[in-house]
Parts: sequence; structure tokens; C-alpha cells
Amino acid sequence: MRMAKRYWFTCVLSLCSLTRPGHAADIDEDGIEDALEQTLIDMYRPVLHYDSSETVSPSTVEWFVRHSELIWRTSIPGNPGPFDIQILTNAQLNDPANPESPLLLLQVGGGDLPFSSTTREPANVGFRINILDEFRFGPGVIDTVGMYAHVVQLTAPLQYVGGVSVPPPPADPRNFYLIQYWQFLPFNDFQFTLDIGNHEGDWMWIDVFVDRDCPYTMRNIVYHHHGDSHCQQTLLSGGLLPPETEPYPLPCAPQNVARIPQCYLESGAHEWWPEAGGGGECEFCVPCIAFAPCCAIDCCKDNPSHNGALASLRSQNVVNLGERFAPMPGLEAQLVMHFNGLWGHNHGVPNGPSGGPLRQESPGYPFSPLLVAHVDPAAEPWSSVGLGSRYHPFLSIEDAIDGPDAVLTGGRVLLAPQSFPGPRTFTRPMRFERDGPSGIARLGGNP
Repeated sequence: MRMAKRYWFTCVLSLCSLTRPGHAADIDEDGIEDALEQTLIDMYRPVLHYDSSETVSPSTVEWFVRHSELIWRTSIPGNPGPFDIQILTNAQLNDPANPESPLLLLQVGGGDLPFSSTTREPANVGFRINILDEFRFGPGVIDTVGMYAHVVQLTAPLQYVGGVSVPPPPADPRNFYLIQYWQFLPFNDFQFTLDIGNHEGDWMWIDVFVDRDCPYTMRNIVYHHHGDSHCQQTLLSGGLLPPETEPYPLPCAPQNVARIPQCYLESGAHEWWPEAGGGGECEFCVPCIAFAPCCAIDCCKDNPSHNGALASLRSQNVVNLGERFAPMPGLEAQLVMHFNGLWGHNHGVPNGPSGGPLRQESPGYPFSPLLVAHVDPAAEPWSSVGLGSRYHPFLSIEDAIDGPDAVLTGGRVLLAPQSFPGPRTFTRPMRFERDGPSGIARLGGNP
């Protein structure tokens, strides 16, 4: 627990340093003010329409963790496997005396056990959150919970399965913000032969593209389906976008009216569609070459109905996740961004729905532009003191260190995303510090 307390104390220090007078708060260090991110998130938060035969209710990730245990699925030399080893019990993750007990998910590791936090090793290392069977279908009440968001400034178009590029040319992607909305449900009970589509920990999302200039006009929406590899994403543009229906005054546009995404959830399977339907828009099929029994039976089932007749709800509290290298403070965002495993034990795959926002198929969770921020030269290494005084957007680490606009400060600088264009790539969030205006830039270290 000492590690958890230290972690939260660091978050408090970061929050204080970024919100002092004269400095706009940018806790997730992506170059976009947090207040603007929240404005965009609130303005375009979608309406969820649940099918009349829905049996699964949404939940927050905290609820999911508090009704689960942590399993490490691994192999033991000399024995057939894999084996499920219980690392944390439900009692440990649901300690009534400790409201931060779910953070224990991020504290295990050492010896033969890998780290369960992405800050050390963001890879698929075998951890799975195993929800207790009696809670697989959620809290039991359809409610406006479990919605999360991510806002990023684009530097290039997003490339989708099937060759779709958004924003389409000749639009300049640097003129757009991308808002991603993620909804979490504890279970997906899609009735697919051999239960391939049946899994715990169901994540679904849409991408919303808006202008970078106020009033942040919506230009495109992309609905993702079944990881896009089986049912290609749906792109809405122009006249296909939802009408302007929601008054949302902005300082620059007091009469602003926003377009609100409409998301119709498939019964049990929870893929989002822009309008109601009886299903059958696509077939979710696993190739027969991988599952031979499929060849003798109809294993390609049509997607379920999504009539929206049960309930239509709009979340009032969408949690901003921030960036992988600097998640927003708060238990919900920290769990989503830092848990180094699969959200669910049953049918979890690294790039499937239960992999969470950070492990979805391309384009997944795009990073912000490479940003280098000045910090106070007198601050401790990796400290956030003085952070936010000035940002430099770069397209490569070479530009940041050796380019014509390289940061030549005499103190430490913060280097943002996990990976960068060019020959230098990294497998975890990196920061670097430089000794003096022409000193050596040392890469590595954790914040």
C-alpha cells in the first residue's frame, strides 16, 4: 500500500504544479488544455440506445475490479499448461476499509512475476481480471456509467481496416482533434458457435473528428465493429452525420448547437451502430482453417439486433483517460491506463475487445504529437515542477534533440509518447534529461 500512497502523492504534486496561477492545466501533458478536452468530451458524449433483449448492464472498471480476482495465466516448466495462478483475491481488491484497494492491481511484480503496471512493461504478460461468475452480467441496472474518453491532436490521418483514411484528403489532419469514446461492459454473451464471440470485459468505441477551431464542428464519426477485422467500421461524413440538436453554448459561439452521436448497441454483443436495426449487417466469422468444426456447420452468425427499445441514456460523467505516458489522476483513469493485462479471463485476446483501449486493433489509441515540455532546471530528476511553461511539437525524437528547433534548455525536459517515427523506437514510456544547452540527452527512466 506504501507504493499506492506514494503514487497518489505524486499525482497530487503534479496536479498542484500544473494548476498554479498563470499556467493552464494540462495534466496529461498532450499540449491540449484539460478544460478544453473536457469541453469537447461533454459536448459530443454519445447517446446509448439499448436493445429490448439486452441482458448485460454496463459497469465502471472499479466495480469490475471489486467483483473480481487477479489471475496470472502462465506456463510451468515440465508441466502442461497454461495454469491459472491467483495473485490477488477478491477480498484484497474489495477491502471496505481501503477505498484504493483496486490499485493493488498495479503493485504486484518482482522475482518471477512480471509487473502488472504498464509503466514498467506495457506488454501482454498473462494477467487477467477474473470476474466472479455471479457478476458477469453487470450490476443489474442499465445506468450511465462506464464511459471513458481520449482527446488528441492529429498529426496524420488515421488508417482504418479496408484502406479508409480519416480525415480524407485533401483535409489537413493537423486541423482536427480526435475524440474517442469508450464504453465498458462486464460481459459479451454473443451466441457464436464454439463461444468464440463470448467473452468477459467488453470494450467498444467510436472516433469523433472535430475542427481544432471553435466551435469545434464535427466532421466525421467512425463506428468500430468486432475489432474491424470481421465487420468493417462504419464511417459517417457530411449529410450522414447526426443533425444539430443539442444547444451547447461556447464563449466563441453562444448560439452553438452540437451534433450528438447516436449509438445503438447490439443485444448482448454491444457493437455500436449509428441507427436502429434488426441485425444482419455483417457476419462475425472465424476462418475454418483455424477451427475445423466450423467447416461443417454454420459458424458465421449474423450480428444481433440493436433496436434501441429498452433504454436511451447519455452519460453525465465521462472520464478523461489522458495519455499512456501521463494518465489523468483518479482511480478510474489510473486503472484503465496502467493495468497491464486483459479485462476479463474468459476468451481474452491481446488485440480483442477485452484487451482494453490500449490494446485494440489499429488505429486503436493514437498518441498525441511528440511533445517536449520545459521544466524547472532546479527540480529533481523526472519532477513535474515548472512543467507546462512551453511546449514544442516534434515529429521525431531526432528533431527534439538535434533539429533546428531542438530544446536547448539547461534543465530537464519531458518526452512524450511511447513510440516515435524514425529509427529510434521504445517499448515503454520514456523521458529524457539534458545537461546544459549542449549536453548529452540521456534517454530512459520512469516518471
